[in-house]
Amino acid sequence: VPYPLQPSCHANHAPPYLAKIPELKAKGADVVAVVSANDPFVLSGWSRILGFGDKILALSDPDPKWSSALGLDVDLWGARRGTRS
Repeated sequence: VPYPLQPSCHANHAPPYLAKIPELKAKGADVVAVVSANDPFVLSGWSRILGFGDKILALSDPDPKWSSALGLDVDLWGARRGTRS
């Protein structure tokens, strides 16, 4: 997730996952989660706005150490956005 409240992510990336929760659960998913290099307060507010409830777990990776360990980080310091997941 680049930025939770950025229009592309807010309107285009997250809602399709929310809509597909029943399909993902039918395929055996126990947990559906999104990970973002934002602080937990931003993710908490964003997940409430989108209505994730108990359907999608919003995980904060602000450093982003976890994403980096998996090779899922991108260096956007040149664009003044830091390292993102």
